Amino acid sequence: MKRTMSAVLLVGLLLVFCSGCRASKWNDGTFSGTGTGYGGPIKAEVTISKGKISKVEAVEHAESPDIGGAAIEKISADVVKAQKAEVDSVSGATATSEGYIQGIKEALSKAEKK
Repeated sequence: MKRTMSAVLLVGLLLVFCSGCRASKWNDGTFSGTGTGYGGPIKAEVTISKGKISKVEAVEHAESPDIGGAAIEKISADVVKAQKAEVDSVSGATATSEGYIQGIKEALSKAEKK
């Protein structure tokens, strides 16, 4: 019983420590991409620091501040938290959400290590 428990703990510890051993899939820097939202083009900038998404922002857009702007803020925070562009669209601002996510994906594709 003790051996089994020790083996399970050892495997668990290895999984925990090795999960941080992955090589980053992105180069550090700031990368841009453009998608089409409700109000037209949305230019997204994604900053990668130490191989992680550290900042996402829309640097150019013509979306409404109340609806589109709120969606952009939420998606920016969600992408940084999730560390990927595959996040949910914001209800009521679907076109803005999809266009902004499209721009973020384009920026991340430019950041990918080849």
